[in-house]
Amino acid sequence: MSGGGRGILFAGGVAAAVLAFARGAPADTGVDELAGIERRRSEAETLLEQCQFEPARRIAERLFAEHPDLPAVQWLAGWVKFHFSEAQAALALMERAAAALGPGFSDPRLALVRATARATRGFVTARSPDGRVIVRHAPGVDRVLVPDLFECVERTLEVVGRDLGHSASTPILVEILPDRRSLADCTGLALSEIESSGTIAVSKYNRLMVTSPRSTLTGYSWADTVSHELVHRIISERTFNRTPIWLHEALARFEDSRWRAGEPLYRAGLHPADESLLAKALREDRLIPFERMHPSMAFLPTPEAAQLAFAEVYTVAQFLIERGGYPGVRRMLDELGQGRSDWQALQAAFALDAQSFPAAWMAWLRQKPRVELEGAGTVDDAAASRPERRLQEGPLAVRDFFHLGRLLDARQRPRAAAVEYRKAADRAGPRHAAAGMLLEKLGRALARIGRVEEARPALEQSLERDPRQVEARRTLAEILLESDPYQAWLHLREAARINPLHPGVVRGLYRASQALRQAGDRRQDWDELGRRYRSAVEALAHEEGAGLAPAAEAGAPTAFLRLNSVPWARVWLDFRDTGLITPVLELAVTPGRHVVALAPDCGPPEVVVVTLAPGERAVVSRELCPLERDGGE
Repeated sequence: MSGGGRGILFAGGVAAAVLAFARGAPADTGVDELAGIERRRSEAETLLEQCQFEPARRIAERLFAEHPDLPAVQWLAGWVKFHFSEAQAALALMERAAAALGPGFSDPRLALVRATARATRGFVTARSPDGRVIVRHAPGVDRVLVPDLFECVERTLEVVGRDLGHSASTPILVEILPDRRSLADCTGLALSEIESSGTIAVSKYNRLMVTSPRSTLTGYSWADTVSHELVHRIISERTFNRTPIWLHEALARFEDSRWRAGEPLYRAGLHPADESLLAKALREDRLIPFERMHPSMAFLPTPEAAQLAFAEVYTVAQFLIERGGYPGVRRMLDELGQGRSDWQALQAAFALDAQSFPAAWMAWLRQKPRVELEGAGTVDDAAASRPERRLQEGPLAVRDFFHLGRLLDARQRPRAAAVEYRKAADRAGPRHAAAGMLLEKLGRALARIGRVEEARPALEQSLERDPRQVEARRTLAEILLESDPYQAWLHLREAARINPLHPGVVRGLYRASQALRQAGDRRQDWDELGRRYRSAVEALAHEEGAGLAPAAEAGAPTAFLRLNSVPWARVWLDFRDTGLITPVLELAVTPGRHVVALAPDCGPPEVVVVTLAPGERAVVSRELCPLERDGGE
């Protein structure tokens, strides 16, 4: 959360502060007056640490109006502006103050502000109609997220504010950052920590900083992630930033999807893969201790460790709410806000202390039925783009059937691919960790050959096992569009909350909205939604060049790609998984602009944009994961 650095500026206390102020103060400024200014400056810094941002701003505004030439006041004004997403203005003030304070001055916050100003230079700003939400992002396609982001934040403020008994101060500031490097620059976290833990968003410095879904190949649950980070901000503000991280994360994880509660496709509870991971950890007695979650989940060693930790703390909140309801949660937050420790607050609210809580929670946890999936381990957002990982420990026949189906799929033979995918799904069984992915592949292949009556149940079963599958929802929506456009729209809305930049999803939303408008449906404002979706279609077409040209069809003008990488990597074309792995000697595509991504197992994908004329042949060859490769020599 926000804070850090207080006391660095004037480590010597009031006497040092007086001397520092005197460097830029008028000659007739008295020592008592300088000491009073320092007390107000220190109060503002404390308020920032306590996530009381508006009161801190009011002090800074008044001090700057009274003493605009004092370096320490300029520094404070800059630091407060940094908390209000004004990095460029903050940097100008803080650099001016640092220069005036002389060569002996040092504060690590200046490097953070410089990095943030660099990462967010040129960002554009969008404000919600009521002014309660401000979103900043790089110019371009990320503007597609803004309307849904407004809705997510507004509904979180309403639902979670009611649950936790706090009306958060507004506006809520959200920054959509282009990649994880920018997330590291703007938060002060090391890039290695972000990548090792799988961190994708952070609530800090009064800003919700989220990585754009375009930085991943398949997207991620970005809308719930925004809600998750907003819950952190609500808790921090309500308790003066005194909530321990394990309780912070417990409430944030439990509440982060409740803004969607009541929607037809909403499903509460842990994801099946998280349930399985938790069940396995319980069986093997390797739960992650709460103290290892401090000071941040971002410091956990692997994405799997973070996934397990989030599953654990979800059940903590579930346990507490079952025991004392939201009145108990609100009482606990009251106690924390008054400075009580976590165990004192739990004792007051739930009659549990440091000795009785672990035993009671574990007993409750063990009596809950949980399904442990078979086969290879985790099914997280990163693994979703590498489905073969889920088959590494399964029966050899399952892997063989799956890989054969994938090769047939890539060669445009969906009928034969469906046969192999069905064999793989039948052999794996419903409790296999890859069952959702196998059924999704089967359903899509069946849909392509027109066997929609078989495709629909396969896709619906795949979503029961893995509701985050964008392609399953998109294909199911295509099947439903004519007979039930509202149900199709619901599935596409869920898909857009994971990958809002998928051209097929956005075009499907527009088509569904038009069908419902023409049918006279009144469940949504389809005119407004139609305009929104049309704007998104146009933004994607402009960004990617005529809406991302598809792979070449028989008889159409053709261009060719040759692809290679070290190490070998999965090939994505125009944000779609081709099913191919490098080297690819010849991949036929339509002429025009294409986005090629090479996704190795050892690190993030490398994205290359190529523009091909009819008949042109281009070579894309890349060295991937250089740090890992060099370290292994």
